[in-house]
Amino acid sequence: MPQSLTVETSAPPNSPEMREAARFLRYLRHGYQRDYRSANLHEWWNAYSDAESSWFTDVVERVTNRTVYWCDSCEMPHWTDSWHGFARGVDRDLCTGCLEDFYWCDECDEWSAYPHAHEDEDEERSACEAPHFSFRFPVLGQENGSVANDTRFVIESAGGVIAREGIDAVGKYLMDSTGQDIGYRAYLHLRSDAFEQKWTTKGGNFPKRVAKWYLQQGYKLTPEQVSEIGNVARRFASAQAKHAVEFTRDLNQSASDFFHSGSCWWGSESHSRCILKQCGGLAIRTWTVDGTEAPNPNKGPQPTRVNDCGCPSCTNYAHQMRAWKAIPDTITQPVGKLSGRAWIVPLDNALQLTHDAENARAFVVFNDYGIDGYEFARLVAQMTGKSYRRIGFQLGNAWVNSDRGFLIADPATCQRTDSLSFDFRHECWCES
Repeated sequence: MPQSLTVETSAPPNSPEMREAARFLRYLRHGYQRDYRSANLHEWWNAYSDAESSWFTDVVERVTNRTVYWCDSCEMPHWTDSWHGFARGVDRDLCTGCLEDFYWCDECDEWSAYPHAHEDEDEERSACEAPHFSFRFPVLGQENGSVANDTRFVIESAGGVIAREGIDAVGKYLMDSTGQDIGYRAYLHLRSDAFEQKWTTKGGNFPKRVAKWYLQQGYKLTPEQVSEIGNVARRFASAQAKHAVEFTRDLNQSASDFFHSGSCWWGSESHSRCILKQCGGLAIRTWTVDGTEAPNPNKGPQPTRVNDCGCPSCTNYAHQMRAWKAIPDTITQPVGKLSGRAWIVPLDNALQLTHDAENARAFVVFNDYGIDGYEFARLVAQMTGKSYRRIGFQLGNAWVNSDRGFLIADPATCQRTDSLSFDFRHECWCES
């Protein structure tokens, strides 16, 4: 049932302002036989344009028990009849009217701010080679703490990551169970970079951190609500997964070798590959893993005994035996199909572009396809022992999806970095 509403005002009871306010409330309560249309809502918002949107939303939702959505483009309130929601690619919450200002690209599988064509794949349009073709990438747990380029290895990603659909489902439950106002604010918090979308973090498990946020707003969730939040989120939490991973600067292979056969980086935006090659960038690719075991080719024959090295408590032989035993006898075969790719640029201590991936201070991961961008960010962060966050990102005139990427760096750097932009210009001989 609609809640009772008390409005404090200094206007006389029979003033035009009060008569207009009474008409507004009658509309909200009856809705012309519940025919709620966004056009009517726009009229009332324009009439109360000096009011705060939060006050307007609170009045409307408390009287009607219906959700009011605000468009990031036209900045107008909407009912569900004219609401689209989150538009992937332009990263905005949009009404259906403003959505018409953007363009859907089947090849990119997302919305774009302007139309663009995907020409037929032509790998010769970017034929230059990366100047530092051979390199190593830091990977904790690997021999020497890094892997060579074009070397496939297996890594198991941490489980317990809440998918975007799970965040949406939790947000809907919060709005239904705790009220539209605080529930919607909680939903925006869960979607923000300030909230880590994992089941367990240093701050506690997922429902505990949601309950803590509510306490900070002066609202205490019931034990039943906390339990249901956990039930909803757990249905969308990822399990641990194994990926076969490889890093490469051999970007002259076909687009299909990098998962996205219709990529504009092999067509209208082929100059982007030239830029990535020349600025020190590289690709990360993943394959599915079938889980079969095979002898480890990196484990040679057992060492033979040699003379003492002179150490007071050990021998060369003991050193060699310990190192030999530490190498696994078998490896998981990285056999499967290509499952995803993303681009990576390494950054030096000054957070500038560098070709030295092995000693880089940070990385930016962008233009992900196949597995989710957050999963790529988590994989690289896990391999390098760093943190990650989503940031604004531009790389010269290279095509960057949504002008967004993921910064992989130490926690302090992640916390203070909202965006990175590099004015990297490269006129390549192979550009057409």
